[in-house]
Amino acid sequence: MQAIRAKVITLLGRERKDFYPEILASRFPHILQRSVAFNDPLKVIGFLEQLLLPPAPPSQGFPVEAREEIGKMLELVKRDTHSLLEEKIRRARSGLSNF
Repeated sequence: MQAIRAKVITLLGRERKDFYPEILASRFPHILQRSVAFNDPLKVIGFLEQLLLPPAPPSQGFPVEAREEIGKMLELVKRDTHSLLEEKIRRARSGLSNF
């Protein structure tokens, strides 16, 4: 489980501070395993967004605490992905200005 923990921390990015989805790790570890299995952060975002959709009957969905952790993960992955894309754009623009 330590390998998954390290991958989740990397996935959540620089902005995560002291956050770790402990409820998901203990009660829904398959969510973390699937999240880190994606090679594309946009796929992670799509996966997490789907988990937050209202459940189809008769499912009751996730407990509030788990939904909050999924939401926080989604926020952090989006924020980190946005930061990485901005950095790539800055580098591309600075490289173009050298011509």
